[in-house]
Amino acid sequence: MDGSELMSHERESRRGVAHAGSLARLDLDVIAASSANVCILISGPGSPQGVARRIHGLTRARQGRFLAVDCGWPEALLDQQLFHAIRPGSSGTVFLEEIGRLSPELQDRLLQTLDAPPDPRGPRAPRARVMASTSEALVQRALEGSFNDRLFYRLNAIHVVIPPDLEEW
Repeated sequence: MDGSELMSHERESRRGVAHAGSLARLDLDVIAASSANVCILISGPGSPQGVARRIHGLTRARQGRFLAVDCGWPEALLDQQLFHAIRPGSSGTVFLEEIGRLSPELQDRLLQTLDAPPDPRGPRAPRARVMASTSEALVQRALEGSFNDRLFYRLNAIHVVIPPDLEEW
């Protein structure tokens, strides 16, 4: 994916951006009601984990657990927690806090895991829903090559922007 494609995707996704404060809870309800198991990227100040928990609580995923994973954890712990939680057959929501902290190796592995088709011999249940947060300009990092551009594209399917004046959830 070249820079113009990334910028085009970023502009296109912004048309569907939910501004958590200005669009209020109704739009989070709409996002949560989506039966598509697409990734959600949450950015801005405030409490991205609170927004993620709110979305989780409004979805069918609420029957599973909500697992918050700090992407600043040591790589061995991240590896153990993250890839166990998003394997086929898992349920619930996995929230990746500060996704920009993932090493390039874990970025590649996460993308491979998200892109892997379900094993026809394995469980048919969907994977856990993946939400991620960032306080960085990931599109810029992807353009510079310091963040996997394909992973950015995959995570940015729905982008929720938290405005600075939003009260805690």
